[in-house]
Amino acid sequence: MSIALAVLVLVVIVIVVGTVSKKPSTKATAPLRPELVLKTYQSPKEGTYLVNDRGFTLYTYQLDMNGHSYCVNYCLHMWPALTVAPGRRPVAIGVNDLGVSTRSNGVRQVTYKGHPLYTFEIDVFPGQTLGNHGPWNIVHISKTTN
Repeated sequence: MSIALAVLVLVVIVIVVGTVSKKPSTKATAPLRPELVLKTYQSPKEGTYLVNDRGFTLYTYQLDMNGHSYCVNYCLHMWPALTVAPGRRPVAIGVNDLGVSTRSNGVRQVTYKGHPLYTFEIDVFPGQTLGNHGPWNIVHISKTTN
């Protein structure tokens, strides 16, 4: 019994010393950028189109109207909405007409020329355009000089 008590005391000492001796982190965390930076991608087949910050192709859905997204439930599972946190805004060098609309659940979705933007779950590599069919279209853009 005394060995068990000694082990218990030792465990308590290790825990207390371990938590007391931890120094607070002095690393400064980077502030959240105010922008969601989108990019353009150039393809010989598709031309210039918009991609997200990781290089994945962005799409519009022809059934969306007046900035309102009609892609919900299973659709949204296959075509995730490109969203942006409150206080952030989408930007892309040389691209105008980026904006934000609010989905029915209150989530802020990025738009291009008023059309809500999505990625496609089947695109597994940056620049792929496997979702460019039917009512889904890649976001062709005309670069401008700002």
